[in-house]
Amino acid sequence: MKSPFPAEPTHSQILWNEEDNQANIVRAGIDFADIVSGFATAHIRTHPLKDGRFVALIKVDQFIIEVVASFGSALTLHEARLAKKNAQETYYKTLFEPGSGP
Repeated sequence: MKSPFPAEPTHSQILWNEEDNQANIVRAGIDFADIVSGFATAHIRTHPLKDGRFVALIKVDQFIIEVVASFGSALTLHEARLAKKNAQETYYKTLFEPGSGP
């Protein structure tokens, strides 16, 4: 069965607003600069949000991270937090179970 969550290609240009980044560091303890490597490997876009934003699931080191992002001239990061258990399961199931990938 094909997964309803598409795997994303890698992204070469990733941007963010530094105010959003600083707020995210305070709120979730995650600096956007520390997670951009997660977009250089297979990752998943799970569902659209308002204003053209979406949630992506990425893996950085041993952590799965939920990232709110949008597309424009580049991929723009808005928020990031450690993924909850169900999001972690979605990430592994979508990318690593036979027949469930893109």
